[in-house]
Amino acid sequence: MSKTRKAKVAEDHFAFPGKTDENLPLLASISKKLQHPPKSKDTLLKTLKQLSSTLEAGPQETSSLGDQGEPIANSLLDSAILGHADKDVKLSVAYCIVQLLRIYAPETPYGDEQLRDIFKLLCWVFQRLAQPSAPTFEICQSILQQTEQVKLYMLLLDLNDPQLTTQLFESLLGAARADNLEAIELSALEMLAGLVEELEADTLGQELLEVLLKALLGIGYNPAAQKLVQRLLQRCEEQLHSSLQRFTTALLTGTTSSSLRPECMRVIRQLYQCTPQVLLPVLPHLHAELEALDAAQRLAATELLVTLLCMPESDIPEHFPKLAGATLQRYKDVCPNIRVHMLEHTPQLATFTKNASIREQALNMATDRLQDPEERVRLAALQTLAGIATSHSLHGISHRTFDGLFARLRDAKLAVRREAATAMASMFRSLAGDVARVGGLSDAVDTMVLNIPGRLSGAAVQDFELRPHIHALLYQQGLLPPSTPAPTAAKIWALVWADAEPKDRDQVLRLLRSKTELQRAMAALLVLRQKLKAKAYADEGEQAALMRRHQRACSAILDELIGSQAAAADSRAKTYPLLNQLLEVKDGRVFDRLATVCNPLADEREARDARRDAIERVGTKSPLGAFLSNLTATLAPSLLPPSTLAALVQLGCPLPEQSQGAAGSEPPQPPPRKKQRQITGGDVKQSKQARSPAAPPVSSNSKGATSSSMGATATSAMLASAARVLVGGAAKAAPALCTGLVGHAAQVVMLWVPPEGIELQPEPSIEQQQQQQQ
Repeated sequence: MSKTRKAKVAEDHFAFPGKTDENLPLLASISKKLQHPPKSKDTLLKTLKQLSSTLEAGPQETSSLGDQGEPIANSLLDSAILGHADKDVKLSVAYCIVQLLRIYAPETPYGDEQLRDIFKLLCWVFQRLAQPSAPTFEICQSILQQTEQVKLYMLLLDLNDPQLTTQLFESLLGAARADNLEAIELSALEMLAGLVEELEADTLGQELLEVLLKALLGIGYNPAAQKLVQRLLQRCEEQLHSSLQRFTTALLTGTTSSSLRPECMRVIRQLYQCTPQVLLPVLPHLHAELEALDAAQRLAATELLVTLLCMPESDIPEHFPKLAGATLQRYKDVCPNIRVHMLEHTPQLATFTKNASIREQALNMATDRLQDPEERVRLAALQTLAGIATSHSLHGISHRTFDGLFARLRDAKLAVRREAATAMASMFRSLAGDVARVGGLSDAVDTMVLNIPGRLSGAAVQDFELRPHIHALLYQQGLLPPSTPAPTAAKIWALVWADAEPKDRDQVLRLLRSKTELQRAMAALLVLRQKLKAKAYADEGEQAALMRRHQRACSAILDELIGSQAAAADSRAKTYPLLNQLLEVKDGRVFDRLATVCNPLADEREARDARRDAIERVGTKSPLGAFLSNLTATLAPSLLPPSTLAALVQLGCPLPEQSQGAAGSEPPQPPPRKKQRQITGGDVKQSKQARSPAAPPVSSNSKGATSSSMGATATSAMLASAARVLVGGAAKAAPALCTGLVGHAAQVVMLWVPPEGIELQPEPSIEQQQQQQQ
């Protein structure tokens, strides 16, 4: 052994107190017994325990052994003792040898071949550390600590046996577990680091590097071993960097037959996370991998480099700008899978990387993929950009990106158009969430976001295939989150209206009126059903014919709003029978609940409870239940809830303080008028004396009738007062708003809560409206 290593073996010795003269007779007796090992296991164990206690109590001086040192050392390696089948005997032998080597340090009583047998025994001991609950764990831990503290592992280096050194690494790393790491980590790390620090860089063989890297990847090793290797690599980075660089370069270039060749990209990723400086000379080799002919090879390199670029501490763009640029070019790769992979990682590239240029380029290239020839790539681009917009409050989303998203509403593929509509709705809901949280619009939100409702409304009007999906998005889910406060929702609607083009305004109103028409048509159908059931008409045949006409009209509206274009003819064939089946349900409470859902002024919670109850009464799993679920979702007041209606009318024409009193308070009377006044810009009007069948239906069950009792609520009183003021001509502050969106809100109000003393023109029948359209 070299003098330096001898010094290291001896430098941390322990001076155990003990009187050597008293121990010598005992050692002589034990030595005599071991020269002729007893056949009884218990007797042998008793002798070994006496020896271990004696050696443990002795100082680190060979004189404490007298002339019994070498005889005892040789006896411990006798095949009858060292090769004993019992594990307890072998553990006791290992403990005695470690204590004997401590006393002899820095010298040794053994030759090289004997030391090989001893280190093989120690490897067997260290493997047993993997069982921390075993009774033998404590003695194994003690052997590990003694081996590390006295640096006995240095003796292994003079044997020049790479295979045995690798075996020792395997034993210690393989023993690491989550429940024993705290107990063995310090000693194991010191021992492994001590070996690495003493090994010359050129002598770190491939087998040893494979063991370290497999543990780092978790291939055949526990996660605790991965943590142990990470700390080892960080501590010994200087000693390992040249060997790791050569080995990883060989893995990349394929000049090695290592079993880790297929795991090359994982190796580089794990090493970069642990010791990034080690890989600086290796990373340029990845450029060739990015441009390889094999798509799988390019994909693996792309996955690796995207991961590295997204790391907060990554400095690849600064050190290797060409490599970073080649990675971003994978957005244009000929392989669709690689383009999709880049899109899936765009959120990380656009937010986590510290390089502003990388963020900007990633967003621009993701926007370019909105025009990709592959449908699934366009879908991935839509989902990615919408996710970035909704998750990061629309920051960084440019006008160019918005234009690209809007353009997908005209895509040749219906699936892409549907995804574009879904993305638009999600982005708008994200805007509403920002407004609700901060109480006002942020600077990052521009007018293009406010144009979303108009664009969606226009797409619903122009695209017959896409129309059911947009109606489902808006009528069933609503344009704003349900938790949005009414004043905020009204403000958002007003901003949408103010920023919309005239054509978009017309389409938004058409979207709103379509829902109102369905609510009125369904309400009229329920009234007719009730009258027919009560035989209120002398001519039942005429009433039944009127009932059928309204059923067909309602069915036509349902086809337009909730029908599936993919099976439009089938939808029209099924809607009418299902609607007829619904009207024949005997449970009158179903129609009470349906009347509540039809009322656009119904309380949101009341409408939600009524919808759930109605579906449960007809059966949630039946075809009729599925139909009623779609119908009530479309009817529910989700697009413009009553609270939003009230806030919107109030925003367009502020009410006097006394008109906003508590529930049940009398609304202010309008100034007397000699002539009737009509709603400015309104298309739907109603007479109080001759109300059309679209009025709120009277409950078919008097005990459960709560759907038309909105006049007793504060919202209903406020709506009636607001409509009265609007019709009375008091709203002059915002005439453009009042004649459009607020005008529509007031029309809805007066259809269901007509202000007293105001005479309105009768609403034309459905047949008249159809004739006018023709």
